[in-house]
Amino acid sequence: MSNSTSQGPVTPTTHTRNPWRIAVIVILSLALLGVAIGGGIWWGGRNSGNNASGVAGPAIGSGTASGNTDIIAVPINTADNPFTPPAGSDVKITPAKVDAPTVVPGGQVGLYGGSLNIASCDREQLIGFLATNPEKATAWAGVVGIAVADIAPFVRRLTSVILRADTIVANHGYANGAVTSFLSELQAGTAVLVNDRGQPVVRCFCGNPLTAPPTRISSPVYSGPTWPEWNPAAVTIIINNTTVITDFTIINITTGDAFTRPAGTDGTSDSAAGASPAPTTPAPTTPGPTTPAPTEPVPTTPIPTDEPTALPTGPVEKVFSVESIAGISSGPSKPSKFTIETRLFVTSIVTYHYDNGGAAPGQISLKSADGTVYGPWPTVGSDGQGGVPNAYWTATPNVSLEPGTYTVVDSSPSTWSWATDTGGRGIVIVSGVWTALPG
Repeated sequence: MSNSTSQGPVTPTTHTRNPWRIAVIVILSLALLGVAIGGGIWWGGRNSGNNASGVAGPAIGSGTASGNTDIIAVPINTADNPFTPPAGSDVKITPAKVDAPTVVPGGQVGLYGGSLNIASCDREQLIGFLATNPEKATAWAGVVGIAVADIAPFVRRLTSVILRADTIVANHGYANGAVTSFLSELQAGTAVLVNDRGQPVVRCFCGNPLTAPPTRISSPVYSGPTWPEWNPAAVTIIINNTTVITDFTIINITTGDAFTRPAGTDGTSDSAAGASPAPTTPAPTTPGPTTPAPTEPVPTTPIPTDEPTALPTGPVEKVFSVESIAGISSGPSKPSKFTIETRLFVTSIVTYHYDNGGAAPGQISLKSADGTVYGPWPTVGSDGQGGVPNAYWTATPNVSLEPGTYTVVDSSPSTWSWATDTGGRGIVIVSGVWTALPG
């Protein structure tokens, strides 16, 4: 490197080139280049780490096969063709364990993380920037299919969450006055805004609108900078939930506990009531098989005098669920219990028994807070992921419950599946029809 400001006129001098000196310079240069490459320097100014270039991954999803599909890996706190300045912050987390490419509905518990009473995305900042940049606002609104005038109310209905697994989305950036579109794999820890069916709609770090990717990618090919946990076999695609989500169950990224965030809120309405606290009763009374000790009276299913004789009119809704995208274990350590504030006609209860190659269908009961047992009801088995027989146990109680807290009791707790993101609770889905309105 020369520095002409510190030198006067230079008289040319004839030098004899030393071949050994040249060789040393070349060797040192190659060594430095090797250190740079080995250290994972990303010359394009992106996140440090390895670079996936044409890495093929396993097929994702089912249905009609797609062709080869290019997917760009996007680490946290980086952006491709950002629409806006950061309107939120990504965070480094330990990702949820995903054993194979998975397509999941947006209402599945375990998909999203966050911090209690804290939103990772600033919706008003996003709205304000688009309001003062009309060209970008027009392009942004066009991607999500709304009018520019509807941007503010649209964004205020979204919910701030953090992806807990590497997630594939259709990403839309802005460059040279036009929208760019590309499939991205967003790293776990990315802050996003989701709609009321759990579908990611905005990436907060760059303001890019997101839409659903194909639900079948037969031959994904990855490129771009990656991260230490990156694995093309451990990705998710999130699709719209079949029903509107009124409350999201969020996994606390610091404690691992669950909390509730009402849809469309910014963290100020969070409630820890949805957490999975350790049972307050001694371990022997943790819900298990419902066969009572000989000294106890055998409970029967109580039927209120005004019990409906047929399914009430109204939609059947998923009213309580403990679901997972993580690796499955057997024998939950904490009860799966739920609270209702109005009368509920329970139409079905489904528990999951996967790890032991399925289990012969048993019985499911509900136990109220006062110790009353509803059931047991026989179950019917059905295949689980990968064709595992009798992985799902389905009971059809057709019974009314009064407001209160109920614990799901499975007759085979040793084969009942749970996962790290369920807080130790057994995987279960309770569906029914509300027969009275709150308040």
